[in-house]
Amino acid sequence: QLAELEAEKEEETQRLVDEARQKEETVKAEQKKLQTKLATSGATMSDLQAQNSALQSQLAELEAEKEEETQRLVDEARQKEETVKAEQKKLQTKLATSGATMSDLQAQNSALQSQLAELEA
Repeated sequence: QLAELEAEKEEETQRLVDEARQKEETVKAEQKKLQTKLATSGATMSDLQAQNSALQSQLAELEAEKEEETQRLVDEARQKEETVKAEQKKLQTKLATSGATMSDLQAQNSALQSQLAELEA
């Protein structure tokens, strides 16, 4: 009986060893496959980090340009608004001194306000 049990134990041990070898070979084959895939893709971790860094720099640059452009447009709109207001004041003075009626003045004022609203939009 002892010999029989030892034989069964030996068979079981051999089966487990074979199973472990098979799993090891499968894992190694999968590892090699993944390494090959990584190598052929040419994308190492440092390449991706460098690309990421470059993209972040470009994004920061574009955001700065956008901010500058926005500020330029705001300044330009303020300048146009001041110009329109000055022109409006000039016309009001001219109309007042030329004896224009109230309705003429209101019509011109309304037209200037429309222009101002267009510029502000």
